[in-house]
Amino acid sequence: MSVKNKDKEILENILKIQDNIDKLKEKYKDDLEFVDEIETSCYKSLFKGKNRIEEDFKEQVNTDRNIRVGIVGRVKAGKSSLLNSLLFEGRDILPKAPTPMTAALTQMEYSNKNYIEIEFITEDDIALLKQQKEEYKKLFERVREEINIEKEGKVEDLSKEAEDRIKADESNEILIASKEIYYNIKKIKENNKNIYDEVMSNTTKKIDFNNIEEIKDKLKDYVSSDGIYVNFVKSLKLYINLDILKEISILDTPGFNDPLATRNEKANQLLSKCEAILILTPSTHNFSKSDIDAINRISKREGIQEIYVVISKFDDSLLSDDIVRKADDNLDNAIDNVLDELYDNIEDNFNKINNDGVFDNILKNIKKRVTYSSGMCANMFETFEDKHQWDNEKKKVFENFSEKYKDYFSEKENELSILNLKKLGNIDKIREILKDVESKKEDLLKDNLRKFDKRYKASADDIVKEITNYAARKERQIDSGTTEDKTKEINNLLKSYDKIKPMIHSAYLDTIRSWAVSIDKDAASRLDKYYRDLETKINSFIEEKDAMFGKKKRYIKVQEIKNSINNYIYEFNNFNLNFRLERYQELESTISKNIINIFSLEIPDNTEINNASIKILISNITMEHQNKIEYGYFDEVLSNFFHGTVGNINMMKYINKFELEGKDADNCIIGINAIKEHLRHQFREQMNKRIDLFSKELNELDFASILLSKYKSKLENELRELKDKSSSIDKWKKIKKEIRNII
Repeated sequence: MSVKNKDKEILENILKIQDNIDKLKEKYKDDLEFVDEIETSCYKSLFKGKNRIEEDFKEQVNTDRNIRVGIVGRVKAGKSSLLNSLLFEGRDILPKAPTPMTAALTQMEYSNKNYIEIEFITEDDIALLKQQKEEYKKLFERVREEINIEKEGKVEDLSKEAEDRIKADESNEILIASKEIYYNIKKIKENNKNIYDEVMSNTTKKIDFNNIEEIKDKLKDYVSSDGIYVNFVKSLKLYINLDILKEISILDTPGFNDPLATRNEKANQLLSKCEAILILTPSTHNFSKSDIDAINRISKREGIQEIYVVISKFDDSLLSDDIVRKADDNLDNAIDNVLDELYDNIEDNFNKINNDGVFDNILKNIKKRVTYSSGMCANMFETFEDKHQWDNEKKKVFENFSEKYKDYFSEKENELSILNLKKLGNIDKIREILKDVESKKEDLLKDNLRKFDKRYKASADDIVKEITNYAARKERQIDSGTTEDKTKEINNLLKSYDKIKPMIHSAYLDTIRSWAVSIDKDAASRLDKYYRDLETKINSFIEEKDAMFGKKKRYIKVQEIKNSINNYIYEFNNFNLNFRLERYQELESTISKNIINIFSLEIPDNTEINNASIKILISNITMEHQNKIEYGYFDEVLSNFFHGTVGNINMMKYINKFELEGKDADNCIIGINAIKEHLRHQFREQMNKRIDLFSKELNELDFASILLSKYKSKLENELRELKDKSSSIDKWKKIKKEIRNII
């Protein structure tokens, strides 16, 4: 079988699983709860429709892109120092995160033009931070009360002791960070509303820079401890004209105890697309709970093929009196002794978490797959000639090494000191690892097809397991339920019907209004981002060269530009198709949360009502009305443009050209600009239409009556199941068999 046929067969098998899921949903479409359970399982999985699967497949089989390398580890593990040494000869270009709360997700990619793209948090992120802040408040009060009881009220500063106890537990890091970020944002909103409004109205910002040295200064307001935007930054993308990035793209992740769920989700998604991972773990705090959490996430990502461990901040482990004494003041002995101990620790920890065999290569080749580095020493090595400019921390480190390892470091013996700083920095070894990964590029990217197949099959297993468990729960509920309890629940609903109906209607309309404003702003911002990305790509394929008599002549790469516009259209169509998944589900969740409060407060003795059952009904109501709206797509639009006249330019002349120069290039650019503007206008118009029509549809609904009627029908259906327990249980046993046939 040829590779091409094998590729096709793998894709068809995955699409068949999606088809089986869709058929199961269609067969039981009248059982809204079961359908919602299937959809929820799919939403958490890779099975989000055939279009998404085909898109993922297309990327996986692409062997022309860069290798992706992810850098993972807790905050303050030394990731920025390592990258500064690898990419920028030890200069402090990439700033360290001032606090664990403000560590941004950073991607670095090659580009002819240097620029930074900054993504800000959204109002939804702030709402989540507020919710987590409230959880911290509840935790604080509980711990405070526990301490008071334990110590019989004999504590001088109860609040401080409660804070210290909460901080001592790593599992509370997210709540602590959320509280601090939220209060910082609230303060900015009150005292500097212009900054707050700017961020909330623009989800991204682009900053150009001319050379590497400018990066730190350009980022100062966004990542430094006193930066005015620092609490709002979600992620950074650095596009740099740097040779090392021509073959390798780098992802620097924040610590995994991230208070921003959306950033954490994005980091996980990007990591799953990496071919290689460098795990950084500090030498003196090797394998903390945070390290284990990070590595456990990697162990579930079957696609990552090359994994290395870098013991960071290695200089810290060499300066204790015990290590120096055991090594007889010999630096090489000290390095070997520390490494031997760390190898044992790493081996023990990886053996405990190697459930799926993903760490076999490390365990079999621990001395090849585990190395060390000191970003501090690497920086000192690179800047030794200017050591008079070192900060106090670097001066102190050099002083300590000169005192404890006198035969290796000396103010007088510069060459010896430089050699040993280079040894401790060990950046050449990290570069060797990257070169090794780069040399395997062809094999790694070809192996992505195996990755694709394995990931989707594992995801399908998860779906089958979840919905099988749901069917088993239904069996148990029917077996243990009584018609008396269900009848009582129906009667409680009917008694409260007239009272809660206007309350539901009011809460519903308020939610729709605020959602429509938010979603319109979000759509505009994201479409602007797509357009800016397109402009950047197109500009990279236009070049001005010197011609005769001091004139300039423009050259353009037609096919590359055409492909960029095609991708732009593809991005919009994909955005169009998945819009409901992102913001419509948010609407459903908000409505259900508001309405469940009304149910729980107003319906007496109601033990069955829950958020899930209401959300299912709301989801089906909104989906039904969403599907009434027709939306256009743009699959043929580019072909029509290039075969017609655009902006008075006959594009037929240029359709099959690969490169144009001079007047032809100028004319083609006029036509391309007209195409861009037309598409931009059409995309925005279509999104406005989608939002306006859907909002109008929902506003005109007698939502309260529909919801209450559907909920009553749901309860009556459950009552019927209880009246014929035997048949109902048989039905769910049959469904369990059908679920197993999905794969």
